[in-house]
Amino acid sequence: MARQGISSAKAKGGSHPLVAVRDQVQFPGMIMTLMVSRPATLSALDTALAGDQLVVVLLQRDSSVENPLLSDLYSVGILSEVLHVVPLPDGSSRAVLRGVSRVSVGSLENGKVSYAPMAEIDGEPLSVLASRRILTECFAHLAGNHRLVPPESLDSLTSAKSNSAFADAIAFFLPCPALDKQTLLEQTDVGQRLSALIRLAKQEENLISIEQEIRDQVDSEIGHAQRQFFLKEQLRAIQFELAGKGQSETDRFEELSQNLPPKVNTATQIEIRKLRTADPDSAEAQTSRTYLETVFSLPWNDSQNPPIDLKRAKAALDANHYGLDSVKERMIEFLAVHKLNGSRQGSVLCFVGPPGVGKTSVAHTIADVLGRPVVNIALGGLKDEAEIRGHRRTYVGSRMGKIMNAIRTAGAKNPVCILDEIDKMHDGAQGDPASALLEVLDAEQNCTFVDHYLEVPFDLSEVLFIATANLLDRLPSALLDRLEVIEFSGYSEAERVEIAKRHILPATAAGSGLNSIMPPLTEEATRMLSSSYCREAGVRGLTRECKRLARKLATLHATDQALPSVIGVDELAHLMGPAPIDMQVSHASQVGTAHGLVVTGYGGDIMQVEVGLARPLGQEPKLTLTGALGPVMQESVQTALTFVRSQLDTRQIDSKFDVHLHLPQAAIPKDGPSAGITIAIALFSAFTGRPASGKVAMTGEITLRGQVLPVGGLREKILAAKRFGYDAVLYPAMLQGEVERMSVEVLEGITLHPVSRFEEALEHSFNYAQTVSIL
Repeated sequence: MARQGISSAKAKGGSHPLVAVRDQVQFPGMIMTLMVSRPATLSALDTALAGDQLVVVLLQRDSSVENPLLSDLYSVGILSEVLHVVPLPDGSSRAVLRGVSRVSVGSLENGKVSYAPMAEIDGEPLSVLASRRILTECFAHLAGNHRLVPPESLDSLTSAKSNSAFADAIAFFLPCPALDKQTLLEQTDVGQRLSALIRLAKQEENLISIEQEIRDQVDSEIGHAQRQFFLKEQLRAIQFELAGKGQSETDRFEELSQNLPPKVNTATQIEIRKLRTADPDSAEAQTSRTYLETVFSLPWNDSQNPPIDLKRAKAALDANHYGLDSVKERMIEFLAVHKLNGSRQGSVLCFVGPPGVGKTSVAHTIADVLGRPVVNIALGGLKDEAEIRGHRRTYVGSRMGKIMNAIRTAGAKNPVCILDEIDKMHDGAQGDPASALLEVLDAEQNCTFVDHYLEVPFDLSEVLFIATANLLDRLPSALLDRLEVIEFSGYSEAERVEIAKRHILPATAAGSGLNSIMPPLTEEATRMLSSSYCREAGVRGLTRECKRLARKLATLHATDQALPSVIGVDELAHLMGPAPIDMQVSHASQVGTAHGLVVTGYGGDIMQVEVGLARPLGQEPKLTLTGALGPVMQESVQTALTFVRSQLDTRQIDSKFDVHLHLPQAAIPKDGPSAGITIAIALFSAFTGRPASGKVAMTGEITLRGQVLPVGGLREKILAAKRFGYDAVLYPAMLQGEVERMSVEVLEGITLHPVSRFEEALEHSFNYAQTVSIL
């Protein structure tokens, strides 16, 4: 009855229990043994034994899936007969199955899968016969030389009654991946199946040939290695008798060198040979010993790549840094790309901004989020190229450069490396360190960075370099081209007050021992402390003043004097003394005076431009410049003067005067083109005798045609104008997009006027009714 059921199922199809297998493919007529432990498979075998003893065997697409669905299995499998099932003591079973026919499965219901038989095409007779002869020869060679092909498998070939059975027998015994066998199972054209088998069999023959060559080569090398080992042992014994030491040291170096990259291993072997033959107490031996210890202390293969948690990253940035919204957004984008790419490639970032705005602390937060060690390299004042590339070993006291020393300190080949104050390096007699950084910071070259001391390449491509700088104009263009610049703007007054309340004052109270007894500051007192006792774009000065206040309070408490319950403006002035900074600026409208905005290394600031006129002593008027003007600003003065005179000449207004242009605070050097519009307004005011508004500050470059061109640092300039009490700011209209991206905190409390030409600036700087007749 079972045989009749098998014949019927083979011919018509039907529905039978499903058995999913891992990494094994059954073929018609072949007997396969399965070790079964999954409950679903055991249940399927029990159901089959209780019925017609038939199951459908399908291969899993992913062998790691424990409870596969039908979608996790291939759609072509084998209808198999369960010959017997033997239970084992551990609860599993050993099942023996015999393949019946190829089937294509349909749906799955109640553990049974529906299927339909697959018709086969026998192929062209002569081609099939030729293929059988080739396969018979190849398989006979495999059966005699391959450990996974049993010699008795040849019996299955001779007993095969059809071309399809012949191909299935070879496919079953051929040692190839399960995916290749599944492809053969799905192939119904016998001729194409035989051709595919020929390719796989030839591959195995080639592998056997290559394996034999490797065995022969290894046997030969082992014989040579044994001879070398014997000679080395004799040499070690001689050295031990002569010097009495050095054996364990060179053995240790030999062992350590095996884990190094090939080029590094070659260099260390040379030094080890020198160390063996040299007098252990000689200078040469000490040099080799120091070099080897240095090489082995570097993390040639060690890296740390924990998963990146973007939510944790955002929370850490928000907790540690108030404000800096654009910077934090850019850092989250950087981390997101790093996470999705899964790349080990490093990056080169450059944080640019005034001191004390959080550049270094953001870098440390990024390192913490990435789970990498962080190392800091101070580049300020560096003048020697060897500090970057290392010293050559020909010099006494030579050592690695700062880059490789930082890698050794980190203990990983992919740390976060902070290059602090990269704009403070200088050329020196020993070379240009900025030029030495070109290779370090070039992603295309630093994978083979060679330190002069090591003289072997080290891969820096996985290092995340974060450079910090206050100004970019001090960096060479070639170095700047390798940096991805991220600008850190100065804090607004509201941001500084909030940072003081959230971070600085609590930390200061804890650091001074006051803790919970430190009286709170009112909003007005905190703002006064931020604006009148320190003047900066960051918060370092504010931190110092908070610590000074804490020391005053700690002294009162330590001497048993009463602390104020709340620190207001009066209490703050009593404790800290008079405010050293007067933020009040004269906003009186004066002839020949205009108010400009500038950016310094400490953030935004104001700059008054004063112009005085006098009758020329000679025929040609002269221009006198005072106030430490740089060459670019001198050119801006020339441009503005030429433009203003051209405008006045067209209106028959006398402009033949000696011009004296002065910028107060003459001890401070000043340069840059952004004062062009300010200078033009001051000149126009002096020539026409009309005062420009003292409540309007401005910035922008002027051209000979009167156009106002964009300049940098607009956010810092607007914050400076607010600090000094200006009502309005004139800025280049081309920067309108930058203004639209600024936060409400920056823009509130001041009026902004975009200007594209000199005439528009006049309209806002003067009473328009007075200037329209001139223009």
